[in-house]
Amino acid sequence: MRFTRLAAYGSAAALATTAALGIAAVTNAGAESGSDPAPSGPSGVGAVTVLRTAAAQAAAQAALDSCTAQGYAVTVSVVSRDGALLALLRNEQAMPASVDSATGKAYASASFRQPSGNLGEAANTNPGLLQMPGFVVLRGGLPISSANQVVGAIGVGGAPGGNLDEACAQAGIDAIKGEL
Repeated sequence: MRFTRLAAYGSAAALATTAALGIAAVTNAGAESGSDPAPSGPSGVGAVTVLRTAAAQAAAQAALDSCTAQGYAVTVSVVSRDGALLALLRNEQAMPASVDSATGKAYASASFRQPSGNLGEAANTNPGLLQMPGFVVLRGGLPISSANQVVGAIGVGGAPGGNLDEACAQAGIDAIKGEL
């Protein structure tokens, strides 16, 4: 089932029109046909595919379970396509800093629509990336995509290496692939 969110851009009239079109911010539009509906209504209103909270929680739990099974006490964060927190799980033995690490990796990955580790490599030639507020540009953050569109990101922090964080993040994505 595909969920979309109405998003208004532009004038107050567009916002008022959005309110008149529907009360719910998330709709089940296009579920019957299996594809996104054709845009309708004012040009300032569009449909956006979003990651559901239940899928974010399932991905976070799978990533946490994967790391726990390997003996790593980590924190897992899942954010929406625009970086808003959807799910956060922390092993009770994870370091306190792992919360900010996991969330920063997810936020960086969602913002740039690529793995957070790629941004760390890019910082070698563009050190300004290291100054982005809230971003952690170490390995462990991966984008979550549906129909070639980034709908969110998952970040893991606390394993003894970014490659291990990233492997657990991938396990989280793999666990919800059928829902994307």
